[in-house]
Amino acid sequence: MKLKMMFAGVMLSVGVSSTSMAAVQDDHYLQHSDDQFTRIEIDPRIYNEIRTFIQQGMPPASVMLHGVSLGVPIDDVVEMCTRADGSRAQLFYDTAISLLPSLPGWACRSSRTSAGRHARNFNAESLGPAPSVSEVASRYFDSDARLTPFPDWESGASHMNASTQELLSMLDEQAFWYQPGNATSVVNQSFDPKRPVFVSLYQDRDQAVIDSDPGLIRAAAAAGLPTMPVVFIYNEEFQRPISRFGDKVSLRDVADEFFSRGHEVTPVPEWKSGDYHMKAEADEIRDMFDIPSRDQIDPARWADIEADLRVNGFRKPLMITMLRDGERMWVDQPERAAVAAELGMSEMPVVYYYHGFDRMACGVEATSCQDMICDAAMAGGASSSVCQRASGEQRHRKSFGFIGTRIGSKGGAPGVNCEDAKARENDPACSGTDVPPETPQTPRTPSTSSSF
Repeated sequence: MKLKMMFAGVMLSVGVSSTSMAAVQDDHYLQHSDDQFTRIEIDPRIYNEIRTFIQQGMPPASVMLHGVSLGVPIDDVVEMCTRADGSRAQLFYDTAISLLPSLPGWACRSSRTSAGRHARNFNAESLGPAPSVSEVASRYFDSDARLTPFPDWESGASHMNASTQELLSMLDEQAFWYQPGNATSVVNQSFDPKRPVFVSLYQDRDQAVIDSDPGLIRAAAAAGLPTMPVVFIYNEEFQRPISRFGDKVSLRDVADEFFSRGHEVTPVPEWKSGDYHMKAEADEIRDMFDIPSRDQIDPARWADIEADLRVNGFRKPLMITMLRDGERMWVDQPERAAVAAELGMSEMPVVYYYHGFDRMACGVEATSCQDMICDAAMAGGASSSVCQRASGEQRHRKSFGFIGTRIGSKGGAPGVNCEDAKARENDPACSGTDVPPETPQTPRTPSTSSSF
């Protein structure tokens, strides 16, 4: 079976690189078939290497330790091993559980990005001859189901064609997740589709935000086009549209929301075309970053930047990188910011990039990933029966459709007695013991909360 990878919204065959940097989906997706995929965090070459080792019969413990040494989370290694040889799923699960006490904390991802990693999915054919945006959105809101395969929209592909009138009826100019840049899709009021309509979906409010370039949809309606190509953006639970901040958003507001609560704004589609999140005040940029003064910049360099800004403005927005671990921030093009401020530009377009190590601390034992390992084994095709304690206790897990819910159990790592009070206090895997399995959620109604 041929495997494919999707990075930043672009579908790639395994082993093939791409220079595209469009930020639509910001993870890697391992696509196993037209309607089955997993979100992973590794280079496809590492996946191929681990799969080859398993198929060649190398010891699972050695393969798993090798994968972790390359920075792959242990649950991803288990899924890769199970997909490579499903007949040994029980051995892979047992081996991973036995290795946990010996692994550093960073071998386990945090719970922040573990939910929804093995999402349900469906293809466009299941929507019938007249697919609707509302149906795709409802499937995502109700059961985390996602429309696949992921399209290479930069090459003209899309998820589906949607009714222009439906898109027009869903427009809300008070809700947006980016501002379109210099490459507009409407030229002299005539329809000129340079890219699809993006529909950004948010589960926290059952919200569908239609593309931030409403002129694109209006022009298509005026031209009498019945349908338009659409690409859906499936946001994780920690992602939000920039419009949630209101009209007076500041750099500090966005940074504080990330550092304190882990909330990120949805990546812009294409910064190379000038798309940006917001315009930040020049004074705040100077206050928050080390912006050089004129005498610190080579005069020839200053002249080149000034000439470019006078003619073209900000063809490329300022890019702000944030690292949650340590609450640190960087800005690229500080010289351009300095020249722009002296030219009297009181605001500058910015794009945000977020980073976090998403791993447990090195001093924490990796015993708390056992539920993630069970999820990963089942995602790889194993039965829930493989998820057993070393003592033989059956671990009751949900069916694959509801992976991601933490199910409590007695016991931590092998050899740890969770009925002992001290063990319960010190072993992360003993937290939440004796919690009964949750039942599947019923479809949610739109939230009326005004909180971010």
